[in-house]
Amino acid sequence: MSLEDDPSGDTFILQDEPEEGRKSFKRHRRINVWKSFLRHKQVAFFTVVLVIGIAEPLLYFRSVRPVYRAEALLMVAPVMVKNVIEDSQYEVPRYDELVNEQLAILLREEVALKALELLEGQKDVWMMPGESRRDAAARLSSSLLAKRVPDSTYISVALESKQPQGLASTVNAVVECYMSRVKGKGFYGQEIREETLHQRRAELQAEIRKKTDQLAAWAKDLGIAGFDKPLEGSTSEGKIWADARARLLDLEARALAMKARNESLQQVDLTPEARELAARDPELVSMKTVLLPRKNELKAKSMGLTPEHSGRKELERLMAEIDLDLDRSEKSALDRAQQLLAQKREQKIREDLQSMQADLEQARIFEKTLADQTQMQAEKVAKFNSRYYEAMTLRQDLERLNRQLGALEDRLDAMRLEAQTPGFVTLVVPARNPDKPVHRPMGTLVAVFLALAIAMAFAVPTALDVLDHRIQSPIDLEPVIDRRPLGWVLERTPRSDKFVDDQVRRIALSLERQRRAHQRCQIAFTSLRPGGGTTQLVLDLARELRAIGSRTIVVEANALHPDGRYLAPKGHPGLVGSLGGHIRIEEVVLPPRATLTYRIPLGNTEGALLIPNSRNLRQVLNHLSSNYDMVLIDAPPLFLSSDAELIASSVHGVI
Repeated sequence: MSLEDDPSGDTFILQDEPEEGRKSFKRHRRINVWKSFLRHKQVAFFTVVLVIGIAEPLLYFRSVRPVYRAEALLMVAPVMVKNVIEDSQYEVPRYDELVNEQLAILLREEVALKALELLEGQKDVWMMPGESRRDAAARLSSSLLAKRVPDSTYISVALESKQPQGLASTVNAVVECYMSRVKGKGFYGQEIREETLHQRRAELQAEIRKKTDQLAAWAKDLGIAGFDKPLEGSTSEGKIWADARARLLDLEARALAMKARNESLQQVDLTPEARELAARDPELVSMKTVLLPRKNELKAKSMGLTPEHSGRKELERLMAEIDLDLDRSEKSALDRAQQLLAQKREQKIREDLQSMQADLEQARIFEKTLADQTQMQAEKVAKFNSRYYEAMTLRQDLERLNRQLGALEDRLDAMRLEAQTPGFVTLVVPARNPDKPVHRPMGTLVAVFLALAIAMAFAVPTALDVLDHRIQSPIDLEPVIDRRPLGWVLERTPRSDKFVDDQVRRIALSLERQRRAHQRCQIAFTSLRPGGGTTQLVLDLARELRAIGSRTIVVEANALHPDGRYLAPKGHPGLVGSLGGHIRIEEVVLPPRATLTYRIPLGNTEGALLIPNSRNLRQVLNHLSSNYDMVLIDAPPLFLSSDAELIASSVHGVI
């Protein structure tokens, strides 16, 4: 049994059912090979016996049946002999591929056909009566045992048969046809090499012709006979342009300096110079000549008069008018002087700027003209030099291509002149007629069957567990409920009593924790079918809850199979009497007795398979919850009674 804690919903405990009622699943199945072997030891034993029973006849027939073998040895040379081109041996590239190619050629059907042609006078050696030559060739090629001898350059070609007649001649005929097929090839891939060399020669000739035409076109475009040496640019023109560029930069710097100086001059105050110039103004001087004596005369007349004298006041008024006229004249003269100085300054700045701008424009034109001329000359020299260097590159490429073409022609000539070299495959030992059967060792075959038996002893139980989707362990249950199981009760045996008691206590602690955290105190217990162990689990949990100090009451609600372990007195009204409303619920509660806690037996249902007045069940359970910490309800099986669904909808949680 496994327990899942879910704070967001009901607490579900999956009860281990009989074989036909166990929950199945297909997700995240964990298989332990050793445990599968221990669980199905008899299956593993019979598997070993079966493998041994099959192996014994095979080993017996292999040991008593005579087999004759004719074998020929061929050598595939990994190194070629010296040739006309190079005075050295030639190592075959990709030697393993060459050997595999020879093995494939040996087993070709056309080789077998030619071998049968050689055996024309000995048709009964290999061909069966009524068999066509092609069918006989196909049978011969499939019967040939061609393989590479490990750690050597040899190839073994063999035939095995129950009769020794004709084995050696057939093998030798096949080897002879194969040798005639590969004879005269010279070296590995010679035909492909010659074709590649011819193709490369055509490519080199086309490339040489293209580069030669390109050199001629460039010489015609430049109007020269050839490319002897590169041109160099004139240093004098470069120096003149550099001097013009330096003068232009100098004038630009002076123009910027003049602009800054003019801006600062415009901010200079002209008042002191204007005052000096205004003091020499003719109009102001003539006015002062006329008014100042008049003012002095009036001042002299007022000196003998008292301040309150009316004549003095008149004289002071006349002097004030004279002062006012003089001030206006001085201010007017000052304004005229300032305007004059400002006009002169602006004129001077304008003339300087025009002069500087003219010099600057002249320098720019001169510098641009020299730059254009220098650039044109440089482009002309660069074009020639670029063509020159490209021409030199083309000439070097032509020399290289001509050298390659010459070497290629030499190699082709040498290959055409090369005498026919010995084949790279030679016959080392021809096949001989066997005079006695070959001894075939049995140790390897026995070891193979023994290893197969051991592997099958583990594989078959593992396969049974893989195909069996029933829950076998907490590891299987965890992916079903998507949480880690908190308890697991195995089949109750004397050996598992301590483990069962520990798991029951864990479940009881979990129920108590749920009650404290989420106020879930009404827990119903049901199974899928009868015999699921519901009553035993309820009584064990009630005992453990009572042991940890929880005030617990057990309610029997299984009308299908009332259990005598509740020790109900004869004629006790039980739960049925309380649901009828005639008896208070406190009057039907039985006191603790031995290992039993408070409990309410079912009572007399008068043979009914359903609980009467079940609509009052929720009210009764709520009343019990007010007096007890935990209320455990022993419900009927879910598949056989609708009371299980009614009880499940009336409680806080379902087990």
